[in-house]
Amino acid sequence: MAKSNALLKRLLTVYKGEDIRYPQLRAVTLAQWMLESGRATSALAKEHYNFGGIKWRPEMAAYATKIKYEANDGVDYYCKFATIESFINGYWAFLSGRPIRVGKSTSRPVKSSSASSVRPTRRPRATPARC
Repeated sequence: MAKSNALLKRLLTVYKGEDIRYPQLRAVTLAQWMLESGRATSALAKEHYNFGGIKWRPEMAAYATKIKYEANDGVDYYCKFATIESFINGYWAFLSGRPIRVGKSTSRPVKSSSASSVRPTRRPRATPARC
């Protein structure tokens, strides 16, 4: 078994044993991590246990440390997790946290719209053909 596959197997084993708030999302989150990390073969996954490509935010300090990393979209700051367990906990904290910032770290958080301002879209009715 290749070393990267051993890491993926460890991720699977650890994640299976973790008590997560939304267990029905376990398969889809795992699929996301596999896609993001190239089945645990990316350097970010192998060297920093960051299977999700999570970029650094100050609110992640309880779970990770800040590292400079060059990904395919350029150099930026990413989360370095000490263990697979800290990645899992950090990932779920990231999902449960405040609104995600868009763009570089200097951008402002996206304002959420209130439910009352969201309206369904309607398709225009087809006009019957006249002969």
